[in-house]
Amino acid sequence: MKVLTVSTGIDFPHAAQALQIRRRRRRLDQPKRFTTETVYAITDLRVHQARPAQLAAWIRGHWSIENKDHWVRDVTYDDDRCQIRTGTGPEVMAALRNAAIGAPCAPPE
Repeated sequence: MKVLTVSTGIDFPHAAQALQIRRRRRRLDQPKRFTTETVYAITDLRVHQARPAQLAAWIRGHWSIENKDHWVRDVTYDDDRCQIRTGTGPEVMAALRNAAIGAPCAPPE
């Protein structure tokens, strides 16, 4: 991760730091093969409020939530293609999915 202090010249009025994050991932189907992805982020926190190590920890924490909860919703429950959009239907379905995700598995007998 590279972090730069923003002074001027960026079209985000409250930007204080800009980040370049390079992610390297190993493919599960081809363990010797890696892919690299570069993404960018902006924060209004100044260096004395958030140092690079702290920003990296927050970003990793965000992805742990994405990988645990949102992946289950997107892949297992196909949440993104759900057609329920009116009334309380979306909230009811979200509550049912949350209950299913959080339900303990029964021990084998």
